[in-house]
Amino acid sequence: MENKQNWYDKISDSFELLMRKFDMPEDMQIEIREFVFGVAREQFKVGNKSGISWAYRNVREGKNAAAPTAA
Repeated sequence: MENKQNWYDKISDSFELLMRKFDMPEDMQIEIREFVFGVAREQFKVGNKSGISWAYRNVREGKNAAAPTAA
């Protein structure tokens, strides 16, 4: 089985590579990391909330194609 990285691990690994590539000082790395990951976290929350709202709305409207089915 293939081990797939989640979005957080991917962005974290890419960030580390970029910081090493440009030989960024540690204090700058910390500040940039806090900014990038803060924005990513907020966008993830917004997207997740939006996706949940969309799924509930579809269920209410009878469009249950996205709703889980009972086995």
